[in-house]
Amino acid sequence: MANLTDRAHPPWEDWASMGIGVLILVSPWIVQIGDLGFATLNAVLIGSLVIMAAWLEVAWMDFRAPQVWEEWVELVLGLWLAVSPWIFGYSQLMVPTTMHIVFGGLVAVFALMELWQDRALTARPHAS
Repeated sequence: MANLTDRAHPPWEDWASMGIGVLILVSPWIVQIGDLGFATLNAVLIGSLVIMAAWLEVAWMDFRAPQVWEEWVELVLGLWLAVSPWIFGYSQLMVPTTMHIVFGGLVAVFALMELWQDRALTARPHAS
């Protein structure tokens, strides 16, 4: 059974990702663009998925060996959020565009840090 000592990255990084996910989720209402349709739906969906991916890693920390799929999911979600202003056509709105680039970038950076920190652990051969 894996435990905290089997983890290469500290749990605070997952908690930070969850916090950023919450900010992403509520960002349309923070900057008062909650009526932008797909942009709002995208932020709510991406924020929820970031929260869930990070939470799964924290919740399963003591029950299984670390998996890297959570970090890969978070990396894709972060990059998607960063380019979303151009995909959904709200890039002319400076505040939400900046927020989504920054939040998406932070999610991606945390995911890359965790992938980097976990690389030695996941490359280690498993004892049979």
